[in-house]
Amino acid sequence: MRKYALIILFFLSLAVVTGVEPIYHYADLTLEQSIDNDVVIVPTQSNYNIQYFDINLFLFPMNSYRQTILSSELNPEPEGQLFHWAYPQERTLQLRTAFTLKTSNEPVKITEKVPFPLKSLPLSITEYVQQTESIDTNADIRSLAQSLAQDTDDLFELEFKISQWINKHISYNLSTVTAEANYPASWVLDNGYGVCDEITNLFIAINRALGVPARFVSGIAYSDSILFTEKWGNHGWAEVYFPEYGWVPYDVTYQEYGEIDATHISLEKAIDGTSPSVEYRTKGLYYNFEPTALDFTTDIISYGALRTPKTELDLSVKESSVDFGSYNLFELDVENLRDYYVVETVAIARAAELEYVNTIQQSVMLAPHETKKLFWLIHVDPDLDKNYIYTFPIGAYSLSGSEDETAFSVLSRSKKYSESYMSQFMEEQDEKIISLSLDCEHEQNYLLGSEVMLHCESPTILESICLVDNCVTNTKTADFTIPAETIGINTAIVTAQNSEGTKKNFFTYQVIDQAKIVIGNISITQNVPFESFATLKLDLKKNSSANPKNVTMKLTHEMLEKEWFFSYLEKDKSFEIELPAQGYVLGTNEFTVIVEYEDSQGVSHTINATTSSSLAPLTAAQKMIITYNTYAAKVISFMMRFGIERYYAEIIAPATIMIILFVLVTIIKNGIYLSLQGRIVEVKQVTAKEKKKGKKK
Repeated sequence: MRKYALIILFFLSLAVVTGVEPIYHYADLTLEQSIDNDVVIVPTQSNYNIQYFDINLFLFPMNSYRQTILSSELNPEPEGQLFHWAYPQERTLQLRTAFTLKTSNEPVKITEKVPFPLKSLPLSITEYVQQTESIDTNADIRSLAQSLAQDTDDLFELEFKISQWINKHISYNLSTVTAEANYPASWVLDNGYGVCDEITNLFIAINRALGVPARFVSGIAYSDSILFTEKWGNHGWAEVYFPEYGWVPYDVTYQEYGEIDATHISLEKAIDGTSPSVEYRTKGLYYNFEPTALDFTTDIISYGALRTPKTELDLSVKESSVDFGSYNLFELDVENLRDYYVVETVAIARAAELEYVNTIQQSVMLAPHETKKLFWLIHVDPDLDKNYIYTFPIGAYSLSGSEDETAFSVLSRSKKYSESYMSQFMEEQDEKIISLSLDCEHEQNYLLGSEVMLHCESPTILESICLVDNCVTNTKTADFTIPAETIGINTAIVTAQNSEGTKKNFFTYQVIDQAKIVIGNISITQNVPFESFATLKLDLKKNSSANPKNVTMKLTHEMLEKEWFFSYLEKDKSFEIELPAQGYVLGTNEFTVIVEYEDSQGVSHTINATTSSSLAPLTAAQKMIITYNTYAAKVISFMMRFGIERYYAEIIAPATIMIILFVLVTIIKNGIYLSLQGRIVEVKQVTAKEKKKGKKK
């Protein structure tokens, strides 16, 4: 007698089994993030002395559209991100920070198509299309970028293509080779693996090769991977610049595109991931210091609401029943419920008796309210016991929380379908790759009003090479010129054509004006009371689109000299400098501001401005103090010329002045005494003579 039984095979997610939602399913979280650092002072002599010790902490939580600092406890109290100890006596300096944050998975809502290639981007983000040591856009990366950008005029779609290519071809590998170093993008492409920093390097490099600004984000994120003993840890991801929308997050390692989950805490955003996490500065004598590693601790204070699904799933199966050894096809309609672009990642349940021809997990990009199809081709195990009827309930689950399920049966009375038969119902998803090769060389920067010179070359003769309507036919090389007339980051397209088809080649160039600075609105308090401060105000104005670089501003006066330095002046800066009245001299005090900088071509320029003020009427005692301070400053300056540090010069100066005064007083006193003695002798001599004369008479 033949046996018939119903065997139900199904998939249960972790959330169903445990009854606990994964942490990344929450729309927002309240977290406590602490960053601590100890520095051990190691004296080399018993009379060691520390004037100051500074810790500049670059990894610092920041406010953004998806991250809000609710409160903070910082010890010691910093100035910005600089923690300062003046004349510390303790042997261990302890930096303690605790931030209470609210984070969310709130996306940047891109409601309309952002055209690609990008044109005339602002110069303020110029650095984010440049190469660095770790973001190196070599020939292979440029070629890959050009291939991925073919037939793409939508920036969101381009970012999805880049992300998908990396996930398909670059594997995450927590080996000692990459875990302890940050290898450049070219190395990652050559070797096909890396950790989060390196995967992000490649993602950014491909974008920059296409003239798309992208930057590196360093922070903290959660992972439930078995690779990590600590679930919260340091992580790196990217942000891509979308004109009119701003910076949009892409965590290619976590397969989160256009939005990131609430476990991500942003700490630093930079041109690449090589900037230091912390910097130490100190001054003193006879000691060394040994900093410990930064200690990051993340705790969940409370959970917000669960994420609401951004898509709706409709899962169906091609055949409701098939024979043993047959192929079948799952078809999934994914509908975007939002009025902005989204990327949804969907996984289908796995059953041991079914072989999945393509990947279990797939991602799909959807325009506002768009619906697309995903397909899973499966093969039923031919060696199953044919005395049974098997029913397979199969579920599809999205990362944002939507789900649907369907079922099919396997029994010997059904039809057996081939792989080729089922494959015909799948929509073509592979991109056509054109092997045509064309390389274009050009400079990166051009001054406004000049011409962009472009030289293109192919290893084989092409039917045509065109820049817009300007075409050269039957050639390997072509030269083009473009007027540099729009300030900013510009992208042009050169089209090459042969018998295989047409291929677009994107190249970017920057048009800049001559960087210039002016000093404006300089003023200072007049008639300054002796026990108060004067306020010197001025504006350092960037009088150009280009950023002046290596900017040094000096404030000079008879009694002081202050200096400020900026690698780039990206925007106007206003200064209010407090000057103690007791640092004045008697009479008119002249203050001069000197600014030195380099323009767009590296040529140095110097500008200056002067203002003056004087003290309010002084008492006799106040005049003596001002006079003393003036001489003390001169003595300190004199000592420093001979290599004596200011700290010691300031200690020695009062004693030196007292000695000088003592010597002067002694000299003056003795001079007066000797002068009087001389006069007395002279008087006595004259008197004696007069007496003698009197006797003669």
